Amino acid sequence: TILRGEVAALRARVLANRRRDREAVQWGECALQIGETVESEDVIFDAKATITRIMSRSGDDPGQTMATFRELVDASRASGHVLGELRGLNQMAFVHVNAGELDAVVGSLVEEMRAGRPVVGQS
Repeated sequence: TILRGEVAALRARVLANRRRDREAVQWGECALQIGETVESEDVIFDAKATITRIMSRSGDDPGQTMATFRELVDASRASGHVLGELRGLNQMAFVHVNAGELDAVVGSLVEEMRAGRPVVGQS
């Protein structure tokens, strides 16, 4: 059910926040599978954002991470999923911060403001 997917995505996010990445990825993949099965964009976007965030801090190629977040933002925007779009834009800003690309951080936040959306904290 959608509720099971939401719970799995939430569990993945909490585990990721506690830096228990291996478990977070397992729960994220579980949430992604459930989301695809029940065709819930909310669950899919949440799980993808969490998994990508873990990828970004695990030392994966920042360019690939940014491309994945850009895909998430574009897909979220196209489907009207504001939370997914905001989460993706914020995560892009944090990847830029970690890479020391402060001008790019400003660009990401300006993009959010131009879209008429508030700038929110990291998920």
